[in-house]
Amino acid sequence: MMRRLLAATAVLGLVCLGVSSSVAPRIEPTEASWTHQQPAGAATLSVATVPPVANLSCSGSLLLGRLTITWSHPAGTLPRQGYQIQRFSSPTSNTPTHTFTVGPNATQYVNSNLALLNTTRWEVRTVGPGGWTSAPWAMQVVQLATALSCTPESGPRV
Repeated sequence: MMRRLLAATAVLGLVCLGVSSSVAPRIEPTEASWTHQQPAGAATLSVATVPPVANLSCSGSLLLGRLTITWSHPAGTLPRQGYQIQRFSSPTSNTPTHTFTVGPNATQYVNSNLALLNTTRWEVRTVGPGGWTSAPWAMQVVQLATALSCTPESGPRV
């Protein structure tokens, strides 16, 4: 009985081996080459810097609670997508509390949401192709109980 069981197991093993070798795909040699060189065709690569705004100035009306930021379009022929204006909660903050955008032909931004007894920093950037932005030109705005003071930096940050 034991011999029959061993013989049956051996025959079954040979049948499984024969079936698996006839079903499994054979490994075929290939002739792949990764050394072929192809020269690049004529290409042009250009680099551009998004120019910052020019002539940044600001004025404010404490009575109306309004801040007006004005600038001139930057020099150069790089097409503008618009301008980005950011408000920071303090002169030393690195995270803007608000970001505003205006169109490419705008030369001013008016904010009517000023708080008294507060010092904030505002930055204006040119937005160029692909959403790339220029270096910021910053200003500090000090709102006191009786006056509003606005002081732009001497030029764009580099």
